[in-house]
Amino acid sequence: MAKRYSRVVLIGVDGAGIFFNQAETPCMDKLFENGSETYKALTSIPTISGECWGSMIHGVGPQVHKITNSIASSKRYDTESKYPSFFRVIRENYPEAKLASFCNWDPINFGIVEEGLDVHKASTEDEPLTGRIIKYINETDFDVIFVQFDSVDGAGHENGYGTKGHLDQITLVDGLIGKIADTLEAKGWLEDTLFVVTADHGGTPEGGHGGETDAEKIIYIGVRGKGVIKGEMSPNELVRVNDLAAIVLYGMGLDIPESWEAKVPQGIFA
Repeated sequence: MAKRYSRVVLIGVDGAGIFFNQAETPCMDKLFENGSETYKALTSIPTISGECWGSMIHGVGPQVHKITNSIASSKRYDTESKYPSFFRVIRENYPEAKLASFCNWDPINFGIVEEGLDVHKASTEDEPLTGRIIKYINETDFDVIFVQFDSVDGAGHENGYGTKGHLDQITLVDGLIGKIADTLEAKGWLEDTLFVVTADHGGTPEGGHGGETDAEKIIYIGVRGKGVIKGEMSPNELVRVNDLAAIVLYGMGLDIPESWEAKVPQGIFA
């Protein structure tokens, strides 16, 4: 068992759907210019945060992991579940791994990422959260960082998804993603980091989500790192939000649990 990458960073932008391609995103454009990307990935149904983040982190759909917003806000995830998070799989295989979860939406750290795994957790607004991420990177030779930014979803609810207010917030968060990448580059770590950016769901022009329209259920995934094939990700097969958990484990050189529905999409890695 050997890690394929020294580090993995998975950044999820809540409520961004595939609206990255309508917003000004100079940092992501540069990051993924030689990466693998798709604007056709399918998130979980219903297109609600608890269900979608649960799928991304636990590698199975909502009908299996059973996480909802209210459950994630009030109940800890079962540490003995046969549907472990990627954090638990990594911890069980790498006891000394440095793992971190930085989330604006606190129910992820409370009720989706299991307790007792020695995962460094922090929850605050997007911009101060980025400061904490940068401080952690500068002070810690980490293995995996998960990030959830929430302000884009807030802008979508307030202004409508795909509106100027929503897209402007994506541009702002693009700058935060750029700061994280710049910090890795300054440390000499970016090239050997599997760096992934995605969304949990999109939304409608009226400011809602939870349904099955394309604007709500289709999401972006971008992957970059050494050995990543430039171009469209898996053009001939459906990529699902659960598959992000498998991508993280691939980067860590670990097998996918048999209980997961997740797979590593074809055409990402040479």
